[in-house]
Amino acid sequence: MGKRANGEGSWNFSSTKKLYTYRYTFPEGRKSFTGKTKAICLERFKAYQTYREENGIRLLTRTTVLEYYKHFLTKIRDTTGLATYDTYVSYITTLKGSEYDFVNKPVTCITTKMLMDFFLGYKKSIRYGTAKRIKQVLLEMFELAVTEKLMTINPVSKLTLKKNMFLEQKEHVFFDEEEMRIFTNTIMKGKSYEEVTNTRLMLLFIAHTGVRVGELMGLRWCDVRNDAIFINHNRIRINEYDDKFNTIGSDFVLKTPKTECSIRKIPLDRQARELIAYFRKVKSSEYVFVQSNGNLPEREIIRYHLQQVCKAGNLPMLTTHELRHTFGSLLLAKKIDIKVVSKLLGHSSVTTTYNIYIHLTNDQYEEAVNVLDAI
Repeated sequence: MGKRANGEGSWNFSSTKKLYTYRYTFPEGRKSFTGKTKAICLERFKAYQTYREENGIRLLTRTTVLEYYKHFLTKIRDTTGLATYDTYVSYITTLKGSEYDFVNKPVTCITTKMLMDFFLGYKKSIRYGTAKRIKQVLLEMFELAVTEKLMTINPVSKLTLKKNMFLEQKEHVFFDEEEMRIFTNTIMKGKSYEEVTNTRLMLLFIAHTGVRVGELMGLRWCDVRNDAIFINHNRIRINEYDDKFNTIGSDFVLKTPKTECSIRKIPLDRQARELIAYFRKVKSSEYVFVQSNGNLPEREIIRYHLQQVCKAGNLPMLTTHELRHTFGSLLLAKKIDIKVVSKLLGHSSVTTTYNIYIHLTNDQYEEAVNVLDAI
């Protein structure tokens, strides 16, 4: 397969059929031009280009939103981060989720009203944050359509979304001290570390350090000291796609955090130090955390074990994100400064931390005022 560069197509040669194939992605989709020589392929390619120019309006009118979105993905593949690109591909399914048949409409006919009907078609089945992210990616896609002169105005630019159109944002739930004790006892059941599934021990480590799941999965022994860990990487799964954006495989990659604040030192408490000591004894990889079968952990498996522990302990059903923030909520309950908590969690600003723990800080305001009653 020839290497694609500067927006050019790609070459392929079939040794069995003795044929060359030149592939090129147009706004209306990917086309292949086959021949016994490259010259024949290019001749057919140029003939199709002429046909497009002569029948451009009809061809572009036939291009649906879904087809053009895939064209957009092809265009941004080499300039977008791996994780972001993976998210954008996943939106193919999300775009089909509205009751309003938006994806099969011609891209050149889309108006702001159609976009509003598209979002209303979710009937409060998605949250406002998800809707904002979909709006942003559509804004980028239609901006490309304007650049490619398929339309003159980006219809997303005048679209206004309101929170009451979507599911209410779920309030974060965290374990309090008593629930944290139950959580620990449900995992340990009076057993030694050797007798407990490694993945469940990882849950304890998240709760005692506030690390993200990707940070836990990416922690290597070179990042560990006796009394602290240094967060330098996330380990994330990246999917591979065929030309139609069907998943054909996946692999894990180490990725530096999005912000400098995520690169940080986290001191370890007694429980976390004991967990590190245990995993050092069963060390079988450059990575600190491995499953009991020796494989590296996966996000889905960690989530599954968290759900099982919460059910067994009759505890609130936390996400891994909320388990991480249980660490922060317990520190705040002990009157640790929110700026310190923010740094330990790797937040880019204290505002992020405040917004997550707003109900806890509001309780502190009430306590502060009640102190005056004693005067």
